[in-house]
Amino acid sequence: KKGTDYARCKACNTDVSIGSGGRNDLTRHLTSKMHLAKAEAISSRPSFQNAFFKPASHDPVTRAEVCFATFIAEHNLSFFIADHFTDLVKVMFPYSEIAKKFRCRRTKVTNIVMKALAPVADTKVTRLCRNNKFSIMMDESNDQSDSKCVAILVRVYDSAVLKVMTYFLSMPVCNIGTGANLEVFTERDIPWQNMICYSSDNAPVMISANNSVLSRIREQ
Repeated sequence: KKGTDYARCKACNTDVSIGSGGRNDLTRHLTSKMHLAKAEAISSRPSFQNAFFKPASHDPVTRAEVCFATFIAEHNLSFFIADHFTDLVKVMFPYSEIAKKFRCRRTKVTNIVMKALAPVADTKVTRLCRNNKFSIMMDESNDQSDSKCVAILVRVYDSAVLKVMTYFLSMPVCNIGTGANLEVFTERDIPWQNMICYSSDNAPVMISANNSVLSRIREQ
């Protein structure tokens, strides 16, 4: 605030003159009793954020809500179930403190699944395909009243479970019936040389000789 001959000390909330001694002036201030007392007071002050939030790993209610959201996603259940389950769990476990604080209706479940669980799963599948041989299975939507999508699954060895597993990779919109939707592999930096097998139905857009998914794969 006073110019280049001064340094601001946030702990002491004051300007320290460094015009004559430079670094020595800073060292002298940092070792002074006043500064050390102020710095110690700041370090022992509780964090503003910790006064309102508990880390998720230490909060059993948050853990229960994440487990429930994972269950919803794993079994492909409707998010609307969460509205009823939040009330039901209090009836099922009336003496549980976790059940009393459980608040996980469809809006929260949707956000946990879409913004917390999905990115983690997506990153895992991409990493497995980058580092291992894999095969793909694709099937396109034939819905006439909505945007058409193509579901892409991969079969890949997962060393975490010591098995070849089938995982969901992506479901891009494919309203234009061509084989251009393989950009999902390029966007994720998945090397084509890792793909060893392709499986789909016999629709022309999937297996025809020109401008199909299979023809685009053969180009790669």
